[in-house]
Amino acid sequence: MAYKIALSLIKFHTEHNMIFFDDSTYKNLSDVPLVALFELCEEFLDRTKHYDGGKDNNHHLTFGHWMTAYSAIQLFADEYALPQLEDLTISDSTERAVTEIHETIDRLHSAITDIALQARLNKAITDARTLAQKKHADHVRSSFAYTFTDNELDTIHTQLTALAVQIEKSELFEDKHKQRILDKLDALQAEIHKRMTTLDRFWGFFSEAGVMLGKFGNDIKPLTDRIVEVGRIVTGAQARAEGLEGHLSLPDLSEPQKQLPDKSSDKDDTA
Repeated sequence: MAYKIALSLIKFHTEHNMIFFDDSTYKNLSDVPLVALFELCEEFLDRTKHYDGGKDNNHHLTFGHWMTAYSAIQLFADEYALPQLEDLTISDSTERAVTEIHETIDRLHSAITDIALQARLNKAITDARTLAQKKHADHVRSSFAYTFTDNELDTIHTQLTALAVQIEKSELFEDKHKQRILDKLDALQAEIHKRMTTLDRFWGFFSEAGVMLGKFGNDIKPLTDRIVEVGRIVTGAQARAEGLEGHLSLPDLSEPQKQLPDKSSDKDDTA
């Protein structure tokens, strides 16, 4: 992540030939600021773990180099209102100053380790969930489905809503029968979406319309006409999904179907 302070810090380090964190460091930081602060401290500690305590008398060079790292970490923490490094006392001894810089950064690293690692884990979980959702969405888009246009979807819901009102007001049905049909209609309307993998519930309701037409004849036709209109849209979507032109044939509901005999009223004449 290229934070706002990165370029100015890199410029400062370059001009003084004291680069500790270069541009690649900032580009590879986490986009969670607290985790990024933890990573800066971690990189400093990792790169200085073999420091020999200045036995080769390079205290002044080490101090200048490490001081730029301390300043970079402190500026970063200031920029994002994060936990701060402790102020340095900086004595006349550069050896002691170098040690103090290391200890100060180490204490900040220890203080934020637990919460930074938890934040890093949360970010990883969120990223994994986002990736899984994207893959699922891509799979759904690429899988077989029946698709309706926005206009078709509006027409279907308009027709089904009007059908529900007509059934509610109709005196042809007994209360229990009326409620059963309305329940099926509600279930159908709840399932109708722009993209569907099955049309089974519609065909089930279409069959119900055939039974109603057979039972009530032409008295029920204003209702079945709406179902036929929806059926034409559904078969059009089905034809498109299967790569066919036009519409698939729709069972004929233009004429009353022969009503099935009521077996409950049959009499056993052989008795």
